[in-house]
Amino acid sequence: MIRLPSQWLCRQRSSFKKPNFSTSPILFTLKKNKMDCLTYQDMFEHNKAAFLAAVSAVKPANLIESSVQINGSILTVKGNDFQLKQPCHVIGFGKAVLEMALTMERKLGDYMKQCVISVPVGTKKAHSIPSNTKVEILEGAANNLPDKEAEENTRKILKIVEDLKEDDTLLVLISGGGSALLSLPVHPLTLEEKLQVIKQLANAGADILQLNCVRKSLSAVKGGQLAAAAQPATIISLILSDVIGDPVDFIASGPTAPNKDNPAAAWDIICKFQLQNSIPQSAEVCLRSNYSRANSNLKDKEVNNILIGNNLVAITAAMNKLISLNYSVCFLSPSIQGNVTRIAVFYSQLASRICRFLASSKCNLFEGLEEAYLLSIEARNEIEKTVCNSSHTRGICLIAGGETTVRVTGTGKGGRNQELALRFAEESKKISTGCEYANQFSISLLSAGTDGIDGPTNAAGAFGYAEQLDGNEDYIKYLEDSDTNTFYSKLNAGKNLILTGHTGTNVMDIHIVTICKK
Repeated sequence: MIRLPSQWLCRQRSSFKKPNFSTSPILFTLKKNKMDCLTYQDMFEHNKAAFLAAVSAVKPANLIESSVQINGSILTVKGNDFQLKQPCHVIGFGKAVLEMALTMERKLGDYMKQCVISVPVGTKKAHSIPSNTKVEILEGAANNLPDKEAEENTRKILKIVEDLKEDDTLLVLISGGGSALLSLPVHPLTLEEKLQVIKQLANAGADILQLNCVRKSLSAVKGGQLAAAAQPATIISLILSDVIGDPVDFIASGPTAPNKDNPAAAWDIICKFQLQNSIPQSAEVCLRSNYSRANSNLKDKEVNNILIGNNLVAITAAMNKLISLNYSVCFLSPSIQGNVTRIAVFYSQLASRICRFLASSKCNLFEGLEEAYLLSIEARNEIEKTVCNSSHTRGICLIAGGETTVRVTGTGKGGRNQELALRFAEESKKISTGCEYANQFSISLLSAGTDGIDGPTNAAGAFGYAEQLDGNEDYIKYLEDSDTNTFYSKLNAGKNLILTGHTGTNVMDIHIVTICKK
């Protein structure tokens, strides 16, 4: 069930009495709506502007600037003070850590002894890097998958932390993508064997928490083992979250957080997806032997894991941008998860009921809504307010964040955001057929990853709507072949793709459902 924090209320321009859902459903009378008539191109441009505002808000340099201060030899991180007895060591891994590292270098000055980071292939080319920087930038994990380069980078980082003494301070910069960029399989497992296990799980539809649970069990550095290797140094981790709920033991598979998983959890996940007979035997040995972990004595108090940014920060910026563009905006949740097919049905049905509400003036907004349990009472109240206060605005935007999953069924090229957009278009098309009220409105979904890369493609995501499928009935074969990137690349010369390149940050995905008059 979606739970909205009390500080996350729908931004509205007039007051509205909350409906009482504890009794029978209430029918609302809607004032005559005078929404603008917008084209899909208009909606696309507005949604993209909101998405870019979201990405900008979680730029690592901005987050470090606001979270970290240096006063003499005192390092302050989000109100926590640390005494630097001597220049500190800095390491990092993830899609966002280049900017984090360069900003930390400017702040620390002579208090930084060395800095080594592991970042995605292509990062150096995409960023302007000072010629005199102390930051050693190591690239790896092509296509967001562990590789030999990432493994060698990890060995170099591990050697640094293993040599630290009691008076040393280790700053660890962590962001999404860190699981692939800090990769060292536990002996005797090879990288290829570990990658085979993770690929099979991902293709079977495992979510990020399940993937990271298994990664920790197959790794020599994840699940707190990197921090264990750094003891007795003071360890301070600055974390940019790309995981729902911000659990520090799962972000980048928790290299500086105690592993609290049940020893049997990883093998149970393999069995859940019926992969026990297809993974390498060496992986089975590792997962079932209940290895005595190097971090068994690692305690929370011995490592300072500090969250400096997450999906909520990005959503706030996107909402503010849409409000400035005169949309009536409702926040749904920062933690949308589940298979893209299910989420596409939920978004399209919710949008269609809003259209019915707007067209008929009197109706129960949520009647017949599948997956209705995804909406808490608070969320329903806020949606009601958004719709009822949408007069004289350009339209309605429902915004959410999170991370969906995809079951790969083919050999095509795509990602979860592009598939969600296309499946939303498909579901919206089904609903609009023969439904007069739905055909009075334009309904769209922008789904994009804040890292700028959706799966092994050059797109962050896509913009989907029902009319995209007119005359394109072969879209089904693209879905069956998991080839949504090819579909959107061919459609309208690729103009419905969200193309940003590597953004240098990562706080999961942003979803924007927009409803406007035709």
